[in-house]
Amino acid sequence: MFNGCESLINLNISELKTNKVTNMEHMFSKCLFLKNLNVTHFITNNMTNMEEMFSDCSSLKKLSLLNFNTKNVTNMGSLFSGCSKLNELDISNFDTRNVTNMAFMFEECESINSLNLSHFNFDKVVNMVKIFAKCYSLKDININNFNLNGFVLMRYMFSRCPSELKNKIKNKKFNLDDNAFDDDWD
Repeated sequence: MFNGCESLINLNISELKTNKVTNMEHMFSKCLFLKNLNVTHFITNNMTNMEEMFSDCSSLKKLSLLNFNTKNVTNMGSLFSGCSKLNELDISNFDTRNVTNMAFMFEECESINSLNLSHFNFDKVVNMVKIFAKCYSLKDININNFNLNGFVLMRYMFSRCPSELKNKIKNKKFNLDDNAFDDDWD
């Protein structure tokens, strides 16, 4: 909808009706200079796809998705990828029970220093490639409920994250492949 609106700085979408929308893929993607975004009025009960919804919104510093109903969402791939200035993110109400794709979800969220994902359900996730890659400031992730069932792609999950974070995750003895901690230099 607003994908590629690179010069957009402010956006008033308070009258936008979202109650019947199922696909919000790329909705705000590449809005490079967008500094403020209020989506608190969005009704998301029918949404199933959030892929790259906010990707490359590199000027956003905070985002609250507290009101989002994500119980039907299956794809959260690259959701916040490239949001390099984002340092306040409220996703505490996210229901991830049906999500299968979380690849690149937080990749290049360079300014985030902590994430609370303790309420996330990872049971159906099959792709977590680079989910936290290049989160250079990330010091703490609360993922106490980090149960991965079956086959999960997890290569480079923590690529180029601080070694302090990698060590914390390794010490928790989650069932992660060694390649989850490898650094990708592309």
